[in-house]
Amino acid sequence: MNEGLAQYFSEKEISLNDKVSLANALAAKKIMQLDALDSLFLFYPQKARLAYIQSLSAVHFFLQEHDLGKLQQLIRNLGKHRSVNDAFKATLGYDFIDFELYWYEDLNAKYRWLIWMNFDNLLWIMIVLLAILAIIAVRYRNRKKMTKWGEEELESGGLNPD
Repeated sequence: MNEGLAQYFSEKEISLNDKVSLANALAAKKIMQLDALDSLFLFYPQKARLAYIQSLSAVHFFLQEHDLGKLQQLIRNLGKHRSVNDAFKATLGYDFIDFELYWYEDLNAKYRWLIWMNFDNLLWIMIVLLAILAIIAVRYRNRKKMTKWGEEELESGGLNPD
């Protein structure tokens, strides 16, 4: 939550690229538990980037579900209580694990479809679409030729008996 709050208060937004990263992590089942994000400095760069994105998305989700007043109350309660679970229970009436489950469901609903925005996936989709268009164009051209040949045959009076 600390990193997510820091990013949020510095007015960082989740970019389309960040959303695609979340979608990839969802598809690869690499979304980290929020309580595991505390050791960001131990992560390799790609994992740390994902952790930052997840942190910010969790804060955005919190504010989507609750108001800024609740966030301020949660921050105060985090200082008062010994555990994050107790702070969440005191603030929201449910614990951190439930919050994480709700957040994960929201991620799934919002970002899962963005997996199609990967460059590799877009490239394959474009190749398939171009192949389908090429097949349609060739069939259209062949039908047009067949129709033209049929008309020419009718005009010439049919087949030559020679």
